[in-house]
Amino acid sequence: MTVLWTALLSSVGVLAAGVVVSALRDEVRGRLDQLPHALLRLAGHRLPHDVRNDLMEEWQAELGAILTPATGLPITRLVVGTRYSLGLLRTGPKVAGELTGGTSSGLPLRARLYVGGVVASAATAIGTSSIGASWQTVASLAALFLVSESFARLNFGHISFSPGSAAGLASVVLLGPAGAALVGATATISGQRMFAPVKRLFNGAQFALSGYAASVAFRTLHNASYPLGRPTWLEHAIGPFLGALAIFVSVNLLLVAGILLLSRQVTWRDLPRGSGYLIAGVLGDGMTGLLIAGLWDSIGAFSAPVVLLPLVISHWAIARTHRKHRTQTGGSF
Repeated sequence: MTVLWTALLSSVGVLAAGVVVSALRDEVRGRLDQLPHALLRLAGHRLPHDVRNDLMEEWQAELGAILTPATGLPITRLVVGTRYSLGLLRTGPKVAGELTGGTSSGLPLRARLYVGGVVASAATAIGTSSIGASWQTVASLAALFLVSESFARLNFGHISFSPGSAAGLASVVLLGPAGAALVGATATISGQRMFAPVKRLFNGAQFALSGYAASVAFRTLHNASYPLGRPTWLEHAIGPFLGALAIFVSVNLLLVAGILLLSRQVTWRDLPRGSGYLIAGVLGDGMTGLLIAGLWDSIGAFSAPVVLLPLVISHWAIARTHRKHRTQTGGSF
């Protein structure tokens, strides 16, 4: 009987030891699998802000392809993945310097002069115009623009956009040129802290000029005899708004194309890549902006979160799907 119990306990002990060893092996393997990713993040921290996002997306997709189970034994994947990340940790800053022209700020001189001209133009547009709306409305739309611009940003190649366009286009209708420019300028203090200060400054000036030009177009095309709040306002406003939306998209594209070409991030041939996504996204968000403006007279600032919340959620879902697709395929849309 004693021998039977001893054998039974020994079997249980062997099984328990096997389970523990298996669990420890899986835990150690899981920890080791994180090593290439940790090294890649360290390599990313050594890159200039201007190119960090694009390069990290590309490198993460390549590392994901290396670590795919179908590529070989776990230890082989770990060794190859670690060597890949260590290589980028060593050579990443040099590669980034070649891509950005080797300047200390990540931008060639002509691109920095271009950014300065765009910022000066935006400051002039705001400073020489009067705001024909209440500061409460300006503050509400600026806050909503800032929140929307800080989250759920979609990136396609060298071009990105966010739901902030909807709040910016609502300000085109509600605030006039100076107010729309002021709302757009809040992109400078956006929560997208991974962007370099120069890029955030350019984004703010870009949105300011786009909003200013679009609002001038709307004021020119819209019949003032049908002010916001009248039952027939929408049918008389939709045509001028579409014209303003076209101006908003065109100015955005021209300004972005200028900085991409001058900073040598793309060539003329590469410009169409990603532009379709930007145009489609801003056009869709633009109609949301018109809806916010139409509801503003009825429910005020509450119209923006009511309309923007589903939009922010959809942008977040699309952005997550896009990142997952890039990781799995190693490519881009």
